Amino acid sequence: MAHLKVGSLNHGFASFPAGYIIQLVSNSSAGNANSSSEYITYCTCGLTIKTTGSKILIFANPNFYLDTAGATNFLRLKYRTGSTSRSGTVSDYTDFTTNERWFGGTPQDKHSQGMALNLWTHGLSAGTQINIAISDVPSTGNSHNNNGTNARSEMTLMEVMQ
Repeated sequence: MAHLKVGSLNHGFASFPAGYIIQLVSNSSAGNANSSSEYITYCTCGLTIKTTGSKILIFANPNFYLDTAGATNFLRLKYRTGSTSRSGTVSDYTDFTTNERWFGGTPQDKHSQGMALNLWTHGLSAGTQINIAISDVPSTGNSHNNNGTNARSEMTLMEVMQ
């Protein structure tokens, strides 16, 4: 019986239909961050783009804890190139949010606000390392990302054919 073993696939020589999943990566983190001004959360995931002209489908589920009554948080999607790892520095990232997501609550409420199904046309070349993250801009008081026992933020990225 003959076996065919494929060590790697060069997408440049194949034709795939729109929506074809090129790669899927996921990250779940219990890392904790908090601030009264904009900060990069631990709801983040990285990948190396395999196909120029692809899109990135983003599923995100950040976990937050508000410590001020009536606080509102504004969530933004951001990316940075050159690394697949999270950076805690807001200025390392470029904003690509088309519509901010926001939520509010009473003190010490735990919220989980998903930003599911965000399809990003990135315009970057194959081989580019990227990290996608959610930044949080609290209106008043502190916002805590992953504060408490078993609190996690999760992000899944799918690179898909355009």
